[in-house]
Amino acid sequence: MMLIGWFTEAAMAEVRDVHVRLRVTDRVGDTHERVIDVLKGTDRLPRRADPPLF
Repeated sequence: MMLIGWFTEAAMAEVRDVHVRLRVTDRVGDTHERVIDVLKGTDRLPRRADPPLF
Protein backbone atom coordinates (compact mmCIF):
# COMPACT_ATOMS: atom_id res chain seq x y z
CA MET A 1 0.00 0.00 0.00
CA MET A 2 1.34 3.43 -0.91
CA LEU A 3 0.55 6.32 1.40
CA ILE A 4 -0.12 9.51 -0.54
CA GLY A 5 -1.54 11.63 2.26
CA TRP A 6 -2.56 11.80 5.87
CA PHE A 7 -5.68 13.47 7.26
CA THR A 8 -6.06 14.48 10.89
CA GLU A 9 -8.93 13.13 12.96
CA ALA A 10 -10.63 16.54 12.75
CA ALA A 11 -10.32 16.57 8.96
CA MET A 12 -11.75 13.05 8.71
CA ALA A 13 -14.79 14.25 10.65
CA GLU A 14 -15.37 17.01 8.08
CA VAL A 15 -14.28 15.48 4.77
CA ARG A 16 -16.54 12.82 3.26
CA ASP A 17 -15.08 12.36 -0.23
CA VAL A 18 -11.74 12.91 -1.91
CA HIS A 19 -11.56 12.08 -5.60
CA VAL A 20 -8.53 12.02 -7.87
CA ARG A 21 -9.09 12.40 -11.60
CA LEU A 22 -6.49 10.62 -13.71
CA ARG A 23 -6.35 11.34 -17.44
CA VAL A 24 -3.84 9.66 -19.76
CA THR A 25 -3.28 9.56 -23.49
CA ASP A 26 -2.00 6.28 -24.91
CA ARG A 27 0.35 5.70 -27.84
CA VAL A 28 -2.39 5.83 -30.45
CA GLY A 29 -3.81 9.09 -29.12
CA ASP A 30 -6.82 7.73 -27.24
CA THR A 31 -7.61 9.54 -24.00
CA HIS A 32 -8.65 7.53 -20.96
CA GLU A 33 -9.97 9.00 -17.73
CA ARG A 34 -10.66 7.47 -14.32
CA VAL A 35 -12.00 9.04 -11.16
CA ILE A 36 -10.68 7.33 -8.04
CA ASP A 37 -12.33 7.65 -4.63
CA VAL A 38 -9.24 7.69 -2.42
CA LEU A 39 -11.24 7.49 0.81
CA LYS A 40 -13.12 4.35 -0.21
CA GLY A 41 -12.86 1.85 2.63
CA THR A 42 -11.19 4.35 4.94
CA ASP A 43 -10.81 3.54 8.62
CA ARG A 44 -12.20 6.73 10.14
CA LEU A 45 -11.49 5.60 13.71
CA PRO A 46 -7.79 4.67 13.82
CA ARG A 47 -6.70 2.15 16.44
CA ARG A 48 -3.76 4.32 17.47
CA ALA A 49 -3.75 8.07 17.84
CA ASP A 50 -0.59 8.58 15.79
CA PRO A 51 0.40 5.50 13.74
CA PRO A 52 3.82 5.59 12.10
CA LEU A 53 3.83 6.74 8.48
CA PHE A 54 6.38 4.12 7.33
